[in-house]
Amino acid sequence: MRLTKAKLREMNIINAHDLAKAAGGLMLVVSYSPAENGRMARYAHWSVWRVGKAVDPSGHWQDHGSKTFTVRGREHKEPVRLEALRWASQKFGVQEWDKSPLGSYHPKGTLAKAVAAKQTDN
Repeated sequence: MRLTKAKLREMNIINAHDLAKAAGGLMLVVSYSPAENGRMARYAHWSVWRVGKAVDPSGHWQDHGSKTFTVRGREHKEPVRLEALRWASQKFGVQEWDKSPLGSYHPKGTLAKAVAAKQTDN
């Protein structure tokens, strides 16, 4: 079965948080956030975060405990993604990563665990 956003929605997995929570375990996520304009403007960035636990408790308040890696232009998006994955791998001992259909990265096996958990719930 090819896993798609639609199939995840059918299992009530709407975002990276739902996916990590359904899989349990480490619940580690690396995700991208585009730039935001306006009063609370932010640069585009990759974030390393965990469900329910701060990854960088001493970080900026706006990051809500996530470790962020700023992207300062389209040409830097990929190198910064690799930097975020490398940092998370070193900090948490993750050897391999899976990219979810939602665009987030999770430790290898997270997708399979989440799908299995949701299928046994039904």
